[in-house]
Amino acid sequence: MVNPQQRRAAKRRRRERRNARRRSAGARPTPPAYRERLVAYGARCTWWDAKPNAARLPSGLPCCPFCSGVLFECEEAAWLTIRPDFVPPAAWGISAEEYPQWLAWQRGRACYPNQAESVAAWRADTDRGETP
Repeated sequence: MVNPQQRRAAKRRRRERRNARRRSAGARPTPPAYRERLVAYGARCTWWDAKPNAARLPSGLPCCPFCSGVLFECEEAAWLTIRPDFVPPAAWGISAEEYPQWLAWQRGRACYPNQAESVAAWRADTDRGETP
């Protein structure tokens, strides 16, 4: 039978070995500058912003501050890079020329369940009227 003191000592040795392996493998915390370049965006809503501006679920995962939906993340440069051949789906009701302006407007705004509703709110907010 192992007494509690021996169990604690064994647990401490395992933890020390694990931490030593992590240090030798080069596992280091994410630098703050990199975290600030990450963008979090909604898996089921249109919200997006810098990752530090996201809310947190009780589990610690980032979530939408409005609907608490789970978020994906990527680097900001990749998020804002729009392929020259990109054409938004017709259901969104926005042209390829307007897309970058809408995307910039959407940052940090309230979430919408789909892009069509977000585009409608953008048009109302910026007095753009209907799609030409």
